[in-house]
Amino acid sequence: HALEKQLLAQGLNYAETRARICKEFLIPSEQKPKPSIYAYPIANSPLTVHIVDGTRVRKYYDPKFIQGGHDLVYSYIPTGKIWVETAFQEDRDYIVVHESFERNLMLTGMSYDNAHEFACAVEKNERRRQGVTKYAKG
Repeated sequence: HALEKQLLAQGLNYAETRARICKEFLIPSEQKPKPSIYAYPIANSPLTVHIVDGTRVRKYYDPKFIQGGHDLVYSYIPTGKIWVETAFQEDRDYIVVHESFERNLMLTGMSYDNAHEFACAVEKNERRRQGVTKYAKG
């Protein structure tokens, strides 16, 4: 985070900053190990959820990956896939709600920032609906 802050302060845009962070921290590999531990389909959806080794993702794919993501935000996630980190198993269902809702909004042309904001609200409402008062940081 410190390097990101420093590079942005130097005038680099977010894409340039992200590329520099990846170059600095990722382990170069001709064949990146697959991070997926197991996968399952989402009912009534073309999407598949992959439970991934977050440490492996951060070492080989993206040093800033945390909790989860989908193919419309992260180019390394295959089309139609949502990745959820094993460390967040307790929150997995809520992360899937968030990521799938965000992805659906982005498919309509909404920007990531706006879709993410709406997805955060939907995720929190789902947690409240189920009586959960503790939220994962993210």
